[in-house]
Amino acid sequence: MPLTDRLDIIGNYVYQLLLANKVPLGLQDVWYGDQNLTPTTPCAAVETGPKRREYNGAPRRYGVSIEVYVILYMERIQDQQLNRKQAEVLAEDVEILLHEDWTMGGLVIESFVSTSEPGYATRGRALVSAIRLTLSATSQRTLPSEYNPSP
Repeated sequence: MPLTDRLDIIGNYVYQLLLANKVPLGLQDVWYGDQNLTPTTPCAAVETGPKRREYNGAPRRYGVSIEVYVILYMERIQDQQLNRKQAEVLAEDVEILLHEDWTMGGLVIESFVSTSEPGYATRGRALVSAIRLTLSATSQRTLPSEYNPSP
């Protein structure tokens, strides 16, 4: 596949990767976009983040930085300490999966999980353990160099 700078393509790739590995990861649900309610956990939501371009060569070649967030939720009727520990294990397993496919099937030059942010989120009336992984991807794109004014 050629390198891409499209958020929708990279976000969907991460979503499909998690969906394909839902059972081995132990995920009950995977969503594209965060949800107000999480009816089953553990679950994951994939959110696209910012995209930045920086000039890196002529003519009109740009390095592209893209971030995708994977938000993991864990809440079971059990000791909250156990929920936190299980959320951390799940985050580490997802990170390993994302690192195994570091070019995203050839869509990017490289990618890696740059941050893992444990915390809590309110879903409905429940406080759930949550961890947000930031997947940072680097790509490259040459923008059109011919001027084509609109008719």
